[in-house]
Amino acid sequence: MSAVDEKTGTFASRPVTSSDLLQWAVINNATKKEDAPHQANPVKHEPIDPKWVDVILGKSDSVRMKECVEILQDKTKGLDEKLAAFDELEMLVESLDNANDMRNLGLWKPILTILKEDPEAEMRAFAAWVLGTCVQNNPPAQKDFLAADGLPILLDALSKDKDSEVVAKCMTCLSGLVRQNPSVYDQLAIVAGDGSKMGLKPVLNILTKSATATLLKAQKRAVFFFDGLIGGTSGEEDVVVAKAVEDAQAQDWATQIGGLLDSNSSVDKDLFEKCMSLLVHLADKKAISSVTLKALKNTVPALTKQFGEGEEELDAELAAAFKRVFV
Repeated sequence: MSAVDEKTGTFASRPVTSSDLLQWAVINNATKKEDAPHQANPVKHEPIDPKWVDVILGKSDSVRMKECVEILQDKTKGLDEKLAAFDELEMLVESLDNANDMRNLGLWKPILTILKEDPEAEMRAFAAWVLGTCVQNNPPAQKDFLAADGLPILLDALSKDKDSEVVAKCMTCLSGLVRQNPSVYDQLAIVAGDGSKMGLKPVLNILTKSATATLLKAQKRAVFFFDGLIGGTSGEEDVVVAKAVEDAQAQDWATQIGGLLDSNSSVDKDLFEKCMSLLVHLADKKAISSVTLKALKNTVPALTKQFGEGEEELDAELAAAFKRVFV
């Protein structure tokens, strides 16, 4: 470091001394106030209104979720506004992080209350949809759902709700809750109120309800759910598959499926193929009694004629497996 020559203002070649540093400090301290801008009346800045921060940066997801539920609980809001809030909430909880925030934000109870008590079927259906989105492939949210006593409310709606769309959405929620979660399967029997393996009875009851075109969606989801459990086709653990086999034997799922196909004039190709797949898996797992198997061989194959002679309109691989077992 070189010193500055006071006469020329240029750097001198000699080294800086302590005297140079002292002189520099005195000069700079003296001019410090002169260099600062003069403010006779300093301007006081008012704090920024939070609403403008929200406009610029956008509200956090947690704030949006709470606002959606506030709208749902507001009795002065119309149905359309509430359904729009439900639509936004469902979109938000598609994020696992947001779904896992439901507990911290205290949102499980309000949504479950809507499923249980709201007089509007569309509101109940949306509630079941949001719940199903939260628990799908999300063990922490599944745990929170159970802690909020959601399972009894869900099964009650599945069993008693008169609206087919609500039942279908509840079926989707239960499917996401049970699959890959053996502990939930165990709790189903407890909720059923007895010591038997009858936890899936509410689902089975869907298949025995009077067949209507509007109920078809729920029945398809119920059959698909049973098929995933018994066949392990959705990644179920072996313990879940084993329990499903026990349930299928105890409750005679095969007879229920046969009755559904035999009495349901609304059966379409999609439902029939789902039933075929379930029956094949039941037979492979020895979950069909000899008496039921004989009865099915006498009645079920004839139903293929509803979809044309032969097997050309059905999935070829599935039809071949079905023919091997039942024809």
